[in-house]
Amino acid sequence: MFTPSTKHLNGPMARSEPVFYNPAMRDNRDVSVLFERVIAEDGWNILDGLAASGAKGLRLYEEGKHDCDIVINDHSPKAFDLIHKNTEHWDRGDRITPSRRGLHGLLPEKKYNWVDIDPFGSPVDFLDGSIRAVKSKGILSITATDTAPLCGTYPTTCIRRYGSRPLHSGTMHDTGLRILVGNTIRRAAVFDVAAIPILSYFSGHYFRSYFRMKRGAKPADALLKQFGFIIRTKDEGYKIESRPEKGEVHGGPLWLGSLNDTDLLTDMISESEGSNMAISPDTIKLLHDLKAEIHSPPYVYMTDEIASKCKVHPPNTKLFVEALKEKGFNASTVHYDTKGLRTDADWMTIKELAQLMHK
Repeated sequence: MFTPSTKHLNGPMARSEPVFYNPAMRDNRDVSVLFERVIAEDGWNILDGLAASGAKGLRLYEEGKHDCDIVINDHSPKAFDLIHKNTEHWDRGDRITPSRRGLHGLLPEKKYNWVDIDPFGSPVDFLDGSIRAVKSKGILSITATDTAPLCGTYPTTCIRRYGSRPLHSGTMHDTGLRILVGNTIRRAAVFDVAAIPILSYFSGHYFRSYFRMKRGAKPADALLKQFGFIIRTKDEGYKIESRPEKGEVHGGPLWLGSLNDTDLLTDMISESEGSNMAISPDTIKLLHDLKAEIHSPPYVYMTDEIASKCKVHPPNTKLFVEALKEKGFNASTVHYDTKGLRTDADWMTIKELAQLMHK
């Protein structure tokens, strides 16, 4: 595949790049391919709406399991030329359609089984049109690279952009993901559509989420009942409330329901291990980690944060999780950081255990 030359290997690329292609987003593309192989059906039409180099759409076609029609769109002339060049190089006939359109103008013209929105920055500007462009029971997938607002560095921007207050603490990446997911659910509900999250994660410098779209006011209302606030307690723990009390440090409103579907993750793991595709080991680990934490609480403690508060050395995360489980608490590691853990244990228990393991 023809790609623009780049020396960027980690993190988001600059908006000034003539054609956006980031090798660090390989796992994003790996997950998309596995998702297609498990979820899609023959005859689906897919829109890669902000395709840049077109790498994701081309991989969906080349490595997908189903006969799908894929529109690979980008408004940039240089990006379109690259997409067109790759399409001709692979000689894939009319199953891949290169497109050079502004996405706002393209979305109202047709309904799709799967719309993928992978912008530079926030996806909010494209949400309404994308939601309306997805067929009932179809898929919407979105990426957000505006991690600073979502994680609480710029709380005013997050409130303005997503309608939720971020929580700048050890749980900020989980909270940011839930704010992104919650905003999408609320926007879909405006159109009497239930955007059901089935796969969501944070990886390095971006948030990524997939939704099954189901039309109907009742299923949309049911999702809206699963919102609330994460409260940072005075003793440095966390709790969930329907609304914060005056003066409480909090994040939200945000989605408190499940971020991932167990059966989907199981199928994707099986697909990754049973195929000849060159799926990154990091991608396979991500899927296993997501499955392991799926029933754990919607907030995160960091071991270095625990150590600082308790004046001890940072505990081994896996050993700490196992110790909490032995005490009867729900606990798991976190997919995006080896220092993170989820648990429903109260702060006093966490503190006592950290001090005990330090001895």
